[in-house]
Amino acid sequence: MRTIRLLGRVGLPAMVCATLLAGCADEDGSRVAAPPATSTVAAVVGAPIGSTPQVTATPVVVRYRCDADKTFEARVFPKPMERAIVIVDGRTLDLPQVRSASGIRYSDGVLVYHAKGDDAFIEDGGVMTYVNCHAQ
Repeated sequence: MRTIRLLGRVGLPAMVCATLLAGCADEDGSRVAAPPATSTVAAVVGAPIGSTPQVTATPVVVRYRCDADKTFEARVFPKPMERAIVIVDGRTLDLPQVRSASGIRYSDGVLVYHAKGDDAFIEDGGVMTYVNCHAQ
């Protein structure tokens, strides 16, 4: 009775894992190596080690309308990536998240995308280029 109870709690999950792992072999029966420790499942798709990773996570896409009838788009990637792809003035910029006193802020040191709630602005080279922007 005790053996059956133990098998139900610990043994069954262990058997399932062992069965799944047994299927991890090449056609000739040799074991398949685990991916290298430097690979990131959510961020790299066939990219060589050391190259810029290709983003594959699903972003939150926000389109903004600003003063002077300007528009831009931000594709915000959640943790652990914490990046935003900003499409503005015909450019596509990959901006890392940086510290912000309020709201959320992404910057490459030149262009800043700052958002709080449905409002945002873009500063480019120290000049406010997109102001009073509202999510559509």
